[in-house]
Amino acid sequence: MTSPASLRTTRRKGADLLLLAPASLVLAVFFCLPLGVLFAISFSGKTAFIGYEKLFASAAAWKVVTNTVGTAAIVTAICAAIAVPFCLALQSLPKPLARLALMATTLPLWISLLVRSYAWLYLLSQEGVVNALASLIGLGPWQLLFNWGAVWLGMIHILLPYMVLPVNNAVNALDPNVVRAAKSLGASNMRILWTIKLPLIARGIATGALLVFVLALGFYVTPQMLGSASNMMLATFIDVLVNRTLDWPRAAAAAVLLTLAVLVCFAILSFVSDRKAGGLVR
Repeated sequence: MTSPASLRTTRRKGADLLLLAPASLVLAVFFCLPLGVLFAISFSGKTAFIGYEKLFASAAAWKVVTNTVGTAAIVTAICAAIAVPFCLALQSLPKPLARLALMATTLPLWISLLVRSYAWLYLLSQEGVVNALASLIGLGPWQLLFNWGAVWLGMIHILLPYMVLPVNNAVNALDPNVVRAAKSLGASNMRILWTIKLPLIARGIATGALLVFVLALGFYVTPQMLGSASNMMLATFIDVLVNRTLDWPRAAAAAVLLTLAVLVCFAILSFVSDRKAGGLVR
């Protein structure tokens, strides 16, 4: 005979599964199903692997992949180089001023990505603000658009808040007593930075770097507007395959590889985080 305790446990598990049903349905319909269709299209050519074969055999595709990964890495590194000292500097400011500075940094999140990209188009064009100011002192006009510099600048402006927020959370979690103890033992500010602060906020930096890197891998609007054909990234390449050459299997294969790259990034961060958490528990 089943005991009352086991019946309550069974009912609780059933209620938990019922609560998970709506989220599971949404995930299946709007995430798993589209990915399944995309995966099927990537094998829908004359032969099953023709899309992948054409993708890997194309020198242009490898160039685009190199551009995409290199740009994502550069943008991530520059965002980290800006966000870490900025968030550390916020600690020395009065709280109202620090909140104002943080809000000013995250303000671009409230504005459309398209609007922000158009703003850089206006600032960097031949008749734009930068060249107009340069002409006042007898310099320019410079070709500031349709190159990697303009693409990186626009992407950094858009993605910087995604680095600042996790790094700032990690900095706020620092125990000030640890820093005071290090200073009382004669440690210099530089030694405190390298041996205490940076190791303690490393997880926040890694989280921000993952967010920026993954978002940069799939960027489309900003490189399309501020770059040229030689600055093509993977999202633009997929758009060309879909809308111009109508090579859907190869486009789907490129999209599948991009998705796998994102999943690998998340898996690496999860593995590193679990190892660090395990080290802290031990």
